[in-house]
Amino acid sequence: MKSNMPSLNYAQRVINIILNDSNGLNVQKETLNLIDEDDILQEQKYILENLSSDEKSILRQYTENDSASLQFSIQNGVVMGLKTKMILFMPSKLARGTSMITSFNMQPWVKEFLKKRPKLLE
Repeated sequence: MKSNMPSLNYAQRVINIILNDSNGLNVQKETLNLIDEDDILQEQKYILENLSSDEKSILRQYTENDSASLQFSIQNGVVMGLKTKMILFMPSKLARGTSMITSFNMQPWVKEFLKKRPKLLE
């Protein structure tokens, strides 16, 4: 039985190619042409439509407070999972305190997507 889930490996392969090529500074034009924007958009949409209740709870904190940045521990598995899924990002690599608190921002495309589809966070 074929899954409706798009291949998450495709985007990860593209990202790995970019990151592993001199830290992304000298990415060849041919490499960038491998990126199929429709495939990536489909994967991003799939991820946002299939969030766990914990992930939705975190993202609601951004949308309900119209916040660009919130503080979380880098030891928070849900937050780090959202970072891995490229929904959140860390504007700074610095964390403070024994609980390793730092800022996490929501990707702008995620904010726009969820603004148009608020029911996804219910």
